Amino acid sequence: MSLKLEYDSANMYNILLNFPAQIREAIEIGKRIDVNTRDGFRNIVYCGMGGSAISGDFVKNLLRDKIEVPFEVVRSYNLPGYVNDRTLVILVSYSGNTEETLSCFYDAIKRGAYIACISSNGKIEKEFHALNDKGKALSFVKIPSGYPPRTAFGYLFVTLLYLLIKLGYAEKNLLDDLNVALEHLEGCSERFSVENSPNYAYELALSLMNRLPVIYGSAGGTDVIARRWTTQFSENSKILAYYNALPEMNHNEIVGWENLDSVLKNINVVFLKDEDDNPRVKLRQNITKSLLIKDNEPLPNKIVEVVSKGANKLDRWLYLVYLGDFVSWYLAILYDTDPTPVEKIDMLKKSLAKEN
Repeated sequence: MSLKLEYDSANMYNILLNFPAQIREAIEIGKRIDVNTRDGFRNIVYCGMGGSAISGDFVKNLLRDKIEVPFEVVRSYNLPGYVNDRTLVILVSYSGNTEETLSCFYDAIKRGAYIACISSNGKIEKEFHALNDKGKALSFVKIPSGYPPRTAFGYLFVTLLYLLIKLGYAEKNLLDDLNVALEHLEGCSERFSVENSPNYAYELALSLMNRLPVIYGSAGGTDVIARRWTTQFSENSKILAYYNALPEMNHNEIVGWENLDSVLKNINVVFLKDEDDNPRVKLRQNITKSLLIKDNEPLPNKIVEVVSKGANKLDRWLYLVYLGDFVSWYLAILYDTDPTPVEKIDMLKKSLAKEN
């Protein structure tokens, strides 16, 4: 394996290697979460953007078969109309200064909602501690600063999980699953490292080189991981990527695989597969794959199946997240690209700030 590691100027590679350690630290933070408890929320709204939002999607999908109240993830400036004094609004901004999340924070105050925050610093922390109605301020969870938000997934999703457990909206046995997953992830850290060969993450990155990745997950399950893969490809690898979910993809997008032959050959399809996928979705995955082949040749450049591994659902899903993070890092280095800077996002924020 010949890689130009000098392109990784901020050493994102080390952050990836230490993902299991990040989860361990997040567990200790989660144990210390102090919650001003209140029963009887009618709904939960999670507000965040980018790397701060995906943990909400992940936990929402993880809990969807068990949680007994509606749970919505908001990526915008405004809260849904149903938010009121029986709503728990969880505001997550890694930096603490995300303007869309701050806008939702102020909206939540106006609606009389109960508020919990997860952040490393910033304006949202100051605003939370300045709330006049302390009974509405359920908890502020402070996590370590200094990471690109997309690499703080361990801190964000683990503390969110602990918060929901302490509020009674998630089962404690998920913490046992998390501990099992940790051992698996520690092994993956070694297997995905640059020193290891053969290396599945590196080989998968090589197979995606010079192609547009299209990632297909399962609705309510691995679709959130497919989304995570595409955002990591965009921010780390600096390439466009696309995701969709089955069965919805079968009701429209599958027909699009017909014309533009030369374009299709620049696409690599990745199916994310998990043992808990609905049996009908599993059937649809196989049929869909067959429909992407014509005259014994795939319509895209390549079709890849990535199967989750682990002892429980949380373990398997974290494996897929971790694998995707490494694949995006390897792609960045293969493209002679620094995975850490997100210059266009920084430019956009500066331009927006001028208009305040």
